[in-house]
Amino acid sequence: MKANAGVAGAAMQGQKDDPNAMEFSNYLFAAGGDYLDGDDIVLNSDAGVTTLDLYVDAIQNAAQISALSATLNNTIA
Repeated sequence: MKANAGVAGAAMQGQKDDPNAMEFSNYLFAAGGDYLDGDDIVLNSDAGVTTLDLYVDAIQNAAQISALSATLNNTIA
């Protein structure tokens, strides 16, 4: 990240509602998952379950200490 984008690392934004949902969505879509397939909810697909496991692990074991209260502004700072 430092060589390509000029940043030393990344911070997670796990605050409830929008920050958490937006960040989780990035994980979900990167894993090939989705929320809906037409009118059907497909969040409980293999990709959705895997994404949730990865996201929870990252928040618990890799994120900065303040991740659960962090928003986009916090992570930029």
